[in-house]
Parts: sequence; structure tokens; C-alpha cells
Amino acid sequence: LMRLSATQNPAKIHGGGNVNGPGAGALRHAGALSMDFHPSMRGVYVIATEGGLCHKCSSSYTDQYLQTYIGHVGPVIKARWSPFSPLIFITAGSDWTMRLWDQERGNAPAVTITLDPSSRSATNTTTTAAPGTAPSPAISQTQADKLQQLQPLPEYPNDISWSPVSSTVLALAVGKTLQIWDLYNSTMDPIYTIPCESPCVSATFSPSRGVIAAGSSDGSVTIYRIHDDVLYGPIKSLNESEQRDRI
Repeated sequence: LMRLSATQNPAKIHGGGNVNGPGAGALRHAGALSMDFHPSMRGVYVIATEGGLCHKCSSSYTDQYLQTYIGHVGPVIKARWSPFSPLIFITAGSDWTMRLWDQERGNAPAVTITLDPSSRSATNTTTTAAPGTAPSPAISQTQADKLQQLQPLPEYPNDISWSPVSSTVLALAVGKTLQIWDLYNSTMDPIYTIPCESPCVSATFSPSRGVIAAGSSDGSVTIYRIHDDVLYGPIKSLNESEQRDRI
């Protein structure tokens, strides 16, 4: 049984915050929010913590981590190993990011994907300018910042799942949507966004059929069928090694 010791998160410290909040010095143990066993390395697993850190652990050791991964600045909701590469896992956090980790690249994320669209787009709207002059913003930066502060915070992800067929396809449960991402095509936007009547709290691919099961906060489960030619057409002829190279 692994006891998670409370560890300072450098990503939070650099952001000017206290890693565990008021009274953090009194905490001896960290809270785990998710764990996932490695698909091929017996006894190895990754743990996502409420402090924003991820730890790779082994059942052979109960008092030390094999590696600690630093990047999230909020609780890490889910961590999932890639079914195609033994070196890759992905996390989804309450800091509105997905982060892809490659163990050959150390303890920093190899790729960070922002889930809040407002942070990726320009806050200023421009108007048409006269020939030979630069366009002027329709609102000032200060006004834009104030408007952005009034917007409700986006929902953070509740679950993430790898496709068993494509090494770069993921399902993400976030807010009242089920999102399908293909990281090979884009790390900016999902390729499909399916609206849900209630908050989507879980998502998983079927290991044998082209469907995704999505669980909602109201207790319902919805099954979505995937059109293989649309989602998996480009990778049907790839072997396992070529699948790993796509990540």
C-alpha cells in the first residue's frame, strides 16, 4: 500500500501560490484522485493527485516514487497510460489542460493542450481601418480583460479515455459535452463535440466495438457509435510500430 506524502508542486510555487493552501505545513499525506496501472509493466502505475503532481509508482516500493511529473497547477483529475506506447501517458486537470507525458523527456510534459477556448483566442475585436492605417481595437485591452473576468469559468474535464484502435484518438468528458480529439490532426480543437443534456462525468471506448459509452451526472449512460471510416480511416493500414510513431 503506497502512502502519498505531501510534496510541494513547483508549478504552483512559480505561479505565486501555496502548493497546498493554508495550513499546508500540517499535511503529511496527499490525496489521490486517479490511478492507472501500466498496460505492460507489471506492478507499475501512475497516480494523479489533488496537489497537481503525478507520481509513477511500483508495487515493489511503498515509501518512494519512481518519478514525479510536474506541470499541472491544479488537481489532476485523471491519468491514463497509452495502450500503444509504454512510455506515454496523458492527464486531464482542473487547470483546464490535458498534458501528454513522455518518460524519455524527463518529468515535464511533452505537450500541453489548453481546453479553455478563451485563453487561445484574441480578446480584442478589430474594426476595418482606412487604407494605409493600422486597424484599431473595437474595445481596449482593459475593457476586454474586465469582460473576460465576468464570463463563467469553463467546466474542467471529468474523464479521459484512449481509443483502443488509434494511438492519437481520445474521448474527453468535459461539462455538458463529450469531446473526441485526434492529437495527430490537432492539439487546438476536438474533431467532434457532442452535446449532453447533463454534465458528462465519464467516457470510455469499447475494446471490441466501434462505440463510446458516456456516463452523465443524472445516472444515465449513452452509447455513441463511431463511424470507422470517418475516425479511423487513415490508420487502418498502419502496424503497431507506425501507430506508436504517430503519438
